[in-house]
Amino acid sequence: MTNQKTISHRMRRFVQEVEPWGVIVAAASLLLAVAISWLNLVEAVEDRKFRAWQLIQARVPGNSGKASALEYLNSPDGLFCSKIFGGTLESSLYQGTKSWCLYKIKEITSLLGVNLSSRDLDHPLWLGGAKLKGANLTRADFEGTELFVSDLSYANLAMVSFKNAGLQGSDLSYSTIRYANFDGATLLGVNFEGSLLGHATFSGANLTDAKLDGSHQLTIEQLSGACGNERTSLPPGFEIAMCEKEQHTKTEGKLGVH
Repeated sequence: MTNQKTISHRMRRFVQEVEPWGVIVAAASLLLAVAISWLNLVEAVEDRKFRAWQLIQARVPGNSGKASALEYLNSPDGLFCSKIFGGTLESSLYQGTKSWCLYKIKEITSLLGVNLSSRDLDHPLWLGGAKLKGANLTRADFEGTELFVSDLSYANLAMVSFKNAGLQGSDLSYSTIRYANFDGATLLGVNFEGSLLGHATFSGANLTDAKLDGSHQLTIEQLSGACGNERTSLPPGFEIAMCEKEQHTKTEGKLGVH
């Protein structure tokens, strides 16, 4: 009986001595797991950023996912981004498609000078519907590229080449667009309200249904080589030549041709 009590006492004493170490080991394991998860997250964000740049720089035509890559680079990424409130934990950790994160690993990436022109391609690049609000695209090249119904509002588009690009239905409001090149571009229904258009060129551009009233620094001379229609919204005192199709439509209407 005495031996049993002694053994029991020793076991309790052993447990009491070992228990703090068990807590320490458990805490250390938890910290290690958190550290590994964090490193995996950082690696995943860096990997996605690298792959986004690779995709953008690949000279392939058509819809190749470049719009999504641009959107990713133009957004922060990190821990518990705002998408968690409307999506899953995984999407909040790895997609970074919203503008708020509990802890940012990747800030918004500058897209200065990015080359997304279609000059040397068999078919144009398709970036339609790209959501690039507030992006820094200074000196970017979109020559011949399709950017229809894109959100380029509040962006820095200074010295960007949109030569022969398709921007129909896009929002360029409240953007800095000084010295940009819109020569030959299709600008049907484009919204320029609040934008700075100083020294931008529009030779051969189609501004049918475009909204130019409310823009700033625009001169009559800048529109001398462009065309539009009766629904082109211009600043007071401005005039614009009718596009050929509009001229035909008006002539046919007067002649009663249907």
